[in-house]
Amino acid sequence: MKILTLLRHAKSKGKNGPVEDRERPLSKRGKDAAQRMAQRLAEKGFMPDAILTSPARRAVKTAQLVARGLGYAEARVALEEGIYEASAEELLDILHGLDEACRHVMLVGHNPGFTDLSNVINSFAIDHIPTCGVVCSEFDIAAWSDLAPGQGCLIFFDYPDGTPQ
Repeated sequence: MKILTLLRHAKSKGKNGPVEDRERPLSKRGKDAAQRMAQRLAEKGFMPDAILTSPARRAVKTAQLVARGLGYAEARVALEEGIYEASAEELLDILHGLDEACRHVMLVGHNPGFTDLSNVINSFAIDHIPTCGVVCSEFDIAAWSDLAPGQGCLIFFDYPDGTPQ
């Protein structure tokens, strides 16, 4: 059994202005949402074996805040260049290459790739993963390389302003 958690980065400061997309920081609202989601995840006893994040500043900060709230060592949060601006197919390739020793992996990144990936690999559909939204799914597979479309079963879907499902 494998568990995949997709965490979309929290709300960032606007796209307008001189800051490059990769360097956009979290807004105060985003920081608060990441801490709130970390608390909700901690209350569920949630603890991934690995956290991989896009190198975009807003994703890294979201990953760090959630890791801290879970008691997961921030130094263990790994940057994965391929997550930034990745399509569902590119994200699936990353998943296929994961260390088999990891039973539960969290990816921290961006839309539209995360919503698209969720809809490809799961047996349920989500219209849109909002900022700081979390989709957690389980797969009846022994190896990440066996992950194929439609295999996922929802464990939960939650986001800062929503009711957990």
